[in-house]
Amino acid sequence: PCLGTREFDACFELLPPDRPLPPAIAEDRDLGFMLWDIDHAAAGKPSLFFRAKLEQGVVRVPPPGSPEILR
Repeated sequence: PCLGTREFDACFELLPPDRPLPPAIAEDRDLGFMLWDIDHAAAGKPSLFFRAKLEQGVVRVPPPGSPEILR
């Protein structure tokens, strides 16, 4: 499996329903620009990026059409 594109491979497993969620990562970090998508139909600048931030262990990805998505 991957996170968006094959260059960002991921390893994960589902937790059993009776197992509690692990604690959140108590860390905030600016991860810089991250690839959001590649628009193969666009001429010139097909790559779309967003500024990724880790906030208490969570990276929130902007939805389509968001002004946070940059070419």
